Amino acid sequence: MALHGQELIDRALALSRRAAEQIAALPGVRLLGPELDGRPGVSSRDGKMVLVDVTGLWISGYTAADWLYEHRRVAAEHHDLHHLMSS
Repeated sequence: MALHGQELIDRALALSRRAAEQIAALPGVRLLGPELDGRPGVSSRDGKMVLVDVTGLWISGYTAADWLYEHRRVAAEHHDLHHLMSS
């Protein structure tokens, strides 16, 4: 990190943006991001995190997280009834 920290952070942010764009194109999911800024309870956002509303899929965030891990081996860092978040 000391020698290449900025380069690594920039790459992580670019990968996150790319993933977010691809996820946003999926039918039934809604990507949440800058529209949350300034809302009560939101002090800041981590640009490496992708937050998705899955209610349009007619499944819960719990079910989405289970499917994502079972089929893609991606572990969601947080999930609830309507959302799932990962980096």
